[in-house]
Amino acid sequence: MGKYVTFLFCIMSFQSVFAQTKVVIPAAKDNTIYEYYDTDQQYFRSNGIGDYFFAGVNGAEGGSRIVRGLIQFDLQKYIPDGVEVLDVTLNLNMNQTNSGPQAVSIYPLLQDWGEGASDAPIGEGLGAQAQSGDATWLHTFYNPRIPDDPNTLWTEKGGDFNQTASASVIVDQPAVYSWSSTESMINDVQTWAKDPASNFGWIIRGDESGQLTAKRFISRSNPDGNGPELIVTYDYPNSSPVAVNDTTETTEDQSVQISVSKNDYDTDGTIDISSIAVSKNPVHGKTEINNEIVTYTPESDYYGTDSFEYTIKDNDGATSNSAMVIITIAPVNDAPVTADIPNQTINEGSSFTTINLDTYVSDVDNADSEMTWTYSGNNSLGVSIVNRVATITTPNADWNGAETITFTATDPGNLSDSDAATFTVNSENDPPVVINIPDQTIEEGGNFTTINLDDYVSDADNSDDQISWTHSGNADLIVTITNRVATIMIPDINWNGYETITFTATDPGELADSDTARFTVTAVNDAPVVIALPALSFKEDESLISAKTDWYDFVDDKDNPDSLLIYKLADGKSVTAAVNGNNFVLSSPQDWFGMDTLKFKVTDGELSDSGLVIIMVQPVNDAPQLIDVPQTVMIDDTSSFVLNVNDFVIDVDTPENKLTWQFSANNDSLLLDFDDTTSILKISALAIDKDVQVIITVTDDSSASASDTVTVQVNLVSALDELLSMIPVKYTLEQNYPNPFNPTTKIRFGLPKAGDVKIEIYNTGGQRVATLVNGFKIAGFHAISFDASGLASGLYFYRIQAKSFVQVKKMILMK
Repeated sequence: MGKYVTFLFCIMSFQSVFAQTKVVIPAAKDNTIYEYYDTDQQYFRSNGIGDYFFAGVNGAEGGSRIVRGLIQFDLQKYIPDGVEVLDVTLNLNMNQTNSGPQAVSIYPLLQDWGEGASDAPIGEGLGAQAQSGDATWLHTFYNPRIPDDPNTLWTEKGGDFNQTASASVIVDQPAVYSWSSTESMINDVQTWAKDPASNFGWIIRGDESGQLTAKRFISRSNPDGNGPELIVTYDYPNSSPVAVNDTTETTEDQSVQISVSKNDYDTDGTIDISSIAVSKNPVHGKTEINNEIVTYTPESDYYGTDSFEYTIKDNDGATSNSAMVIITIAPVNDAPVTADIPNQTINEGSSFTTINLDTYVSDVDNADSEMTWTYSGNNSLGVSIVNRVATITTPNADWNGAETITFTATDPGNLSDSDAATFTVNSENDPPVVINIPDQTIEEGGNFTTINLDDYVSDADNSDDQISWTHSGNADLIVTITNRVATIMIPDINWNGYETITFTATDPGELADSDTARFTVTAVNDAPVVIALPALSFKEDESLISAKTDWYDFVDDKDNPDSLLIYKLADGKSVTAAVNGNNFVLSSPQDWFGMDTLKFKVTDGELSDSGLVIIMVQPVNDAPQLIDVPQTVMIDDTSSFVLNVNDFVIDVDTPENKLTWQFSANNDSLLLDFDDTTSILKISALAIDKDVQVIITVTDDSSASASDTVTVQVNLVSALDELLSMIPVKYTLEQNYPNPFNPTTKIRFGLPKAGDVKIEIYNTGGQRVATLVNGFKIAGFHAISFDASGLASGLYFYRIQAKSFVQVKKMILMK
């Protein structure tokens, strides 16, 4: 169906061009109302046709009265109907003043008033007797016959007017003054032009708070001219554009573009096509505006009539009326939609559920009864469609399998859609049959024959490779089934006995059958086995007792308990193995140590096994021995005694250069000097007259030691105070005493000269652990104490440094 658009244009167009117009309007009437009146109040003051009108205060104090001017212009005569007032100026010629600059304001009058024949004498400041129709301070139109006629009175004395000034001007010296284009003045004139009946003009008020403030203005009646004038500028108002109704056509589901502004017009300007706006949306579609083109899109599958309304603006911004666009949407045939016909699965011999095809089709244009149904894709299954109900049948009661059938719905317009469903028939499953799996018997250590389980199962519905196998009943025997082949294994070569194993075949339908077979292993005697013999050790010059039960853990016999086996241990080259009851006694020659190998054998009476046992005889350190050490040594206090200590020691294990010597004396006056490189001990003494015991201790590299005591007898040669006053000829550092010590000891040293001395203690790791002296000392012999309470037992070194003299000695802390 084609798409077309019809536009109806109704053009009613005219345009006039008007320029702004300025008119000068003379006063139609003017007057002055005076607060003055006679004492008997029989007449009132006015100046209807006088040459002047006044605003302000006239007269002196006590006789001062307010004067107000009234003025009106005939606008209807000069301003056409329907125009827009743009500018207003009131020009008044002030030709006399009683004071300096004063504000003069104009107010819109709210009642009509009169200009009678009253005419004040020269100066006119006091006015004249009001004449019929004159406006006075009390009257709008004075009636001499009825002065108090209520129909002629102002509501308020002095005039009824809007209390808000439309304009104000400062008036000073005589000149023409202008009240120009305030918003209020323009509104006043615009209102009077539209409604002439409301045009009562303005009341003119000067400064009414002082004295002699009156300003005199030339009236319209002044023969010299220069009277009041109102200058008005006006223009004709803009006309709104006209939007014209449109019609168009389209087809279902098709958009249409409409140039709505083609038939719209504006009498006094131009159309702004970018201002098109939808003022009322369509009911059955949507719109989109692009400049002057409105695109209408109907909602899906809708056909019929729809409409929307729009407005448009002119170049002055005026908005048009709402025009209607009527759209006729022609129908288009839509294809049917088929979906969700369900799959079906039944067991062999059952029937499929019939299908109401109306449930699975939808067509926006046609009823279900208008659909024509066909099918395709079936091979063995039968399909029948009657009154849009499909019946699917199997070819026979034993048929099973699956077929996919496509159902197609076609509408009267020959449009169609299809949906497919799968129909499955499951076969009835028969269980497999398992029979005649054979028993097997083997000797201990043998292997069972593998079993091809396919040879012992049959299944009418499934092939052998569709059968899954499981087993049960075995406790020790190991069963594996791979690719339907069963392998039965013994847990170890010495196992014997029998087990009955059940084999179960299961088909894909979870139906199963089982058969059992007995698997027997007959016993055979096994030799005992020697495993992982331990290495044994004992110390030099000692023996080792090993119970026979200790060897049970190193023998395995599958047929006999450990206690019934026979155990033997043969001698080695140096180590002998004697039997003492249920024990082996191992020993070696005196002072022998090293490694030997013995043969171990076990037998069950028929079969045997053996292995080698490694025996380690561990060496034992022999302590050094001091032999023939002299018991007494005699020296005098001016001589010394030299002793080579290596001459008095025997150690079978440790060479002399690895022996450590220690010496201590029970008197500090006995001096002991040992050279560890030559093993020479030098004994000397100060002036003492007593025996001193020297303890000699030797220690080997295994910390074994021996000690002996030498008594040193000292003969006194020099006096004691002579000794104390002696100055040593060289620097000396004596052996500490006692040594070994716990926890204190003394260290002696000699200085031939006074000077700085430093004595420090070090451990075997070279770390300084104490500083005993660090400062100036006089020449002579000195002794210091060292307290090692905070140190661990062991070997320590003490070191002296005095000038270039440096010496180190050993000492032993033994706690």
